[in-house]
Amino acid sequence: MTVEKSINFGNLIRAIDVNGSKALVGLREGTIYEVDLGSESKKTLMESHSEGEVWGLACSGNHIITSADDNKVKVWDYTQRKCVSTAIVSNEDRKAQRGGASSLTDLPDSKCARAVAHDP
Repeated sequence: MTVEKSINFGNLIRAIDVNGSKALVGLREGTIYEVDLGSESKKTLMESHSEGEVWGLACSGNHIITSADDNKVKVWDYTQRKCVSTAIVSNEDRKAQRGGASSLTDLPDSKCARAVAHDP
């Protein structure tokens, strides 16, 4: 067998299905892409939080805002049925001074968001 094409997704690929010139590629962190193998263009079909648990939820107009233990805050447009924005919680690797949060993630406490609120 030989490698015919290599496309970088920046994360571990968990599943691939190819039909003609199109491929569905599922990543470990929960994103699913549709890829045109000719042009290598990627279309995001689905994405999610990817580590630990989701803790925060806020509603604002047509948007739902979520936060989780994966160092991300995401804004979802429920009329479009997709994520429209993602922000990083922190770049610091810092443990809590006392106690710490119970979590399924391996990320430090400074990268785990436990609540989100929106003020229009």
